[in-house]
Amino acid sequence: MSSSTSERNMVASYKAMVANFKRNKNRLDMIDMLTIFCRENQSKNVYLMKKKLETEFSLDVGCQYVYGITPQNYGCDFRELFFRRDGDVINDDGINALQKREELLDLFQVKAYLPRGEKIPHILTDIDDTLYPNHMGGIAGSDLSWIKKKHYPGIKRFYDLFYSTLPQGFRYSTVLSATPGPMKTSKLEDHHDMIKPVLGSTFGFIQGPESKFELTGYIASQTLHKHFGKIKFERCIQYSRLFPEYQINFIGDNGQGDLIAGKKMVEVLPDAKVFIHKIIEKSGMKESIEESRGDFHGQLFFFKNYLELAHLFKNIQLLEEKHLIEVTIDVLNELRKTHREICKKKTHEICIEDKRFHELFSHYLRPSIPNGITEYQLLIGASSSTGSKGSKKSIRSRKSVPLSTGSTKFVFGTPQSSPHLLSRTKSGRSRGGKRNTRRSKK
Repeated sequence: MSSSTSERNMVASYKAMVANFKRNKNRLDMIDMLTIFCRENQSKNVYLMKKKLETEFSLDVGCQYVYGITPQNYGCDFRELFFRRDGDVINDDGINALQKREELLDLFQVKAYLPRGEKIPHILTDIDDTLYPNHMGGIAGSDLSWIKKKHYPGIKRFYDLFYSTLPQGFRYSTVLSATPGPMKTSKLEDHHDMIKPVLGSTFGFIQGPESKFELTGYIASQTLHKHFGKIKFERCIQYSRLFPEYQINFIGDNGQGDLIAGKKMVEVLPDAKVFIHKIIEKSGMKESIEESRGDFHGQLFFFKNYLELAHLFKNIQLLEEKHLIEVTIDVLNELRKTHREICKKKTHEICIEDKRFHELFSHYLRPSIPNGITEYQLLIGASSSTGSKGSKKSIRSRKSVPLSTGSTKFVFGTPQSSPHLLSRTKSGRSRGGKRNTRRSKK
């Protein structure tokens, strides 16, 4: 059978599953249909069917959760065809329900598609304070290091380069979020372009609690964070059973329950790796004791920005040296745009002394600048010239501040340890925090 014919048969089988589920909402029927498909097809088509069910099924069947209490027997995505909300495999929706699901999960293991002969790296990512800051409090984020709801510098290029290292068909990521179920459809549709510009038009989505009502019993934030961590861990383990093809790389932050989830992930999944974004709150950068103790060496990592994350990925051979230069250039270009916004109504001489300017470059241009970039002016200097009333004054008129190469860390100017770098007032204008003359820790 040709590959085109095989793909057409896969699509036809998928459409039949969607039509059947929309008609009767019977999850066990879906298990039966999927089992037949898997037995009759090669590993590649089994994988592509699973991916299609992960990334398209919820929208295609019109999945809707209830803001109050979603019924326990309601589930309308790939993962929920197999697993209950308490984490166990579903065993009560028909004859031999548990046995059929366990057999199909075993079949996924047997027919794992490994075009390189080994597991393929796959990213599970949080949203708030991981893709972009969303300092709203509650179940949203609290990171003040960057502009609210603006993607972090370098993140888009980071994902593009990571995808370029993967085989065709594997170039997508999956959101692992605390987002309640009723908001899942809006996140998948992504009308505000908060996810697709980073992850791409195709992505999976694993939601948090199935209803907002579930969160009302968690008043203390630490209790709520533990609850989120537990949910994310359980659903990551479920996901690993659905996709034995993947070596899991979870990217989250230390603002809520991601670190709790991540520690459990690396305890249970020996090849999993967890990367935690260190956020900045009003009191300063949030530290985690696990980082200073070096817990889970080689599996648990911490990073300040996506340039640091690119270095970490390079160290574990998920990116190459040449990719670091590309991420650095992208970060610099993003900082240049933001610098122009900061300096919009100021002379260059005044702007260059603005502590937010120093904080911005200090925070987002660490760690080391890779070989191939020699000095700050090459990418920022002449094109960053700004002034009031049409006047221009080049950064080159000031003392040259070279970018270091090799392992030396880059610090521009004198960074200030402000509790927030680019948090905003209600009017939308940037504002700096209370001045602090202490140097930030390298």
